[in-house]
Amino acid sequence: MSIGSHSAYEKRVLADALEKAILNQQPEDEVEREIDCLQSTPEEKQALSDLVHHHLRMLTESEWMELAPEADGIKFGDHDGSLEYLHWWDEHEMARDMEIFEEEYALDCALSIPHEDRPQTPSGAIFDQSDTTNVPVKLLHLGDDYYTGKSPFGKVYIPRHFADRVRGIIEDRWNKTGGNHGTPTLDGAWMGDVLMNVKVMGPHCNLPLRCNRVIDTR
Repeated sequence: MSIGSHSAYEKRVLADALEKAILNQQPEDEVEREIDCLQSTPEEKQALSDLVHHHLRMLTESEWMELAPEADGIKFGDHDGSLEYLHWWDEHEMARDMEIFEEEYALDCALSIPHEDRPQTPSGAIFDQSDTTNVPVKLLHLGDDYYTGKSPFGKVYIPRHFADRVRGIIEDRWNKTGGNHGTPTLDGAWMGDVLMNVKVMGPHCNLPLRCNRVIDTR
């Protein structure tokens, strides 16, 4: 396999790998490789060269590199030949990461207001002087020890002593649907959000917010 078409970095990596392989190989390994080389077709040799070249590129490229150029035959499913679907897949994989970024940015902006300029009691989504505010929370998980939810400012830790109040809201909303929405799951449209008073937990906690009080009882 020729390395003439590779960059200086790639040639160095290949040379290091070749030197390591030569030092570790046994006589039978050399014979086996020679037989493989003699028996392989030009297409197989080219495929191996492309594979090595791609591996070397992956050492320096980011995760956003395109899978294949437009002219290549690597395709998935039935489409018009455009690689736009790859970018859609990237966006799908990064969707939650982008949501976390937006939540952290919103929280940073809200907390950037000096305490002396904040209201004494929470108003809307504005934090008060005690670092609390009222926000809609979408329930995510009902655990044995605590619940979790998601707000515009990030995830919310809901202590276990709010369990009866929260489950009461869930049961009430489900009953109001008349049971016409299939299995009662938290991500159903019937559930909606629960208005809560939350407090900033600080950077030492995995979840940025803690529920202080459940407000919404509808």
